[in-house]
Amino acid sequence: MVRYCRKSLEKYNDCLAAGNAVPGGGSASAVAAAMGTALLSMVLNFSLGRKAYAAHEKRLKEILGAAERLRARFLELADLDAEAFNGRDMRRSLDISFIICRLSYEGMKFCPEVLKKGNPNLCTDTGTAAAMLEAAFRGAYFNVRINLKIIGDRALSRGMLRELSVKKRSMLRIRTEIEDGVCGIIER
Repeated sequence: MVRYCRKSLEKYNDCLAAGNAVPGGGSASAVAAAMGTALLSMVLNFSLGRKAYAAHEKRLKEILGAAERLRARFLELADLDAEAFNGRDMRRSLDISFIICRLSYEGMKFCPEVLKKGNPNLCTDTGTAAAMLEAAFRGAYFNVRINLKIIGDRALSRGMLRELSVKKRSMLRIRTEIEDGVCGIIER
């Protein structure tokens, strides 16, 4: 298996831009999610150990641990997506994209708390994290849709799309909340 995520960002982008199908949108979605969670980690690392955020130290550490686990998983999923697509395993590609959606949603749910309890000087980084997680979700969602069409299992399709429809609405609500919160902090 080619480990795209072990390459430099420049090499990964070169692979993404080349006239090959792999890596593609699924892998890129996972990388975007990894970058979004990395930004959350950055905000948390700028907040931990500082007196102004001491009241939230325990919770911020918990979120940091979860964000770091998500970041590592997203990078793994980026490579797994490319491998599944290379192997023409549409069911595995579907499952990987579905997992990227679910985990992007999990990462997004941390954003309001990080914005509220973390260092406000990095509010735009939290906003960027939310935007990247939403983009990752939507990219993976497109791949879920196309793979469901290829597979043709209506029952599977109904269940997955029902879950993702609820998450998609929630992602938009959270991202809008974050955007409004970031702008509010900037305008203080």
